[in-house]
Amino acid sequence: MFKVTALPDQMTFEVAAGETLLEAALRSGVPFAHACGGRAKCSTCRVWVLDGVEGCPNRNRDESLMAERLRLADEVRLACQLRPEGELRVRRLVLDETDLVITSQLLSSPETRSGESKQVAVFFSDVVDFTKLSEQLSPYDVMYLLNRYFAQVGDIIERNGGFIDNFIGDGLMAVFGIDDQRDAPLRAVNAAIQTVATVDRLKPFFASMYGIDFDIRIGLHYGEAVIGTLGFAGNQRLTAVGDVVNLASRIEAANKDAGTRLLISEALHAQIADKVEVGDFVRVRLRGTCERTSLFKSSG
Repeated sequence: MFKVTALPDQMTFEVAAGETLLEAALRSGVPFAHACGGRAKCSTCRVWVLDGVEGCPNRNRDESLMAERLRLADEVRLACQLRPEGELRVRRLVLDETDLVITSQLLSSPETRSGESKQVAVFFSDVVDFTKLSEQLSPYDVMYLLNRYFAQVGDIIERNGGFIDNFIGDGLMAVFGIDDQRDAPLRAVNAAIQTVATVDRLKPFFASMYGIDFDIRIGLHYGEAVIGTLGFAGNQRLTAVGDVVNLASRIEAANKDAGTRLLISEALHAQIADKVEVGDFVRVRLRGTCERTSLFKSSG
């Protein structure tokens, strides 16, 4: 018999040799969701193995199919298929009706993901002095201007294999590497350089049409993010969460003090230094930090 501790309520029970985690839990009166009846047709019984992963045998065929479909991390296992071979400490991931709704969303489309860590390049951009521009133009013209800009930038990002995460007013966030592209940093830099070139081509059009000086700022960073689906039924989307996202946003904002248009973090620069010519670096203090950081100016 192997002891299992189940969080978040610290319930303990024992699993007999050859018994599944779900069977043992239900036998011991420990509540476990299992919408499909324990046949690996759903993921409501899934657990995060916190300790004792070495006591977990490899996934069987049914569990592997579900794990591949939902892109589950190695530590996330289906209790209905897992037959422990040692002591475990696990966290149940579906506890109530809200969790069941979320789980059904994850199962509804192969495009959704339950959360996985990836190395990604994050692209943040916004329009210079957008508040001033929006005060000069009618709301209709502001929408037209932004849509014209976003249409071209969106095409650039997608052609470079990026994923548009979000439009935030006049800002745009994109992620490169969601599908494990090994050259994600280079793709992000190429997209940024092409975006700046596109804006330069748009400048005369916006100047003649509205009498404005249209420009943007871009920040790029590379690091680990959690990629997953957020939202509620009928309104969920794939997104990236993590410090890499926050820092990319701060790097974009640093352009204002540096007097630049495109800044690249040291982490991303290290990935593309031998492939792209990058200009001089600047030392800036990012918003919310105390120390100065080196950021590289693109020659594009």
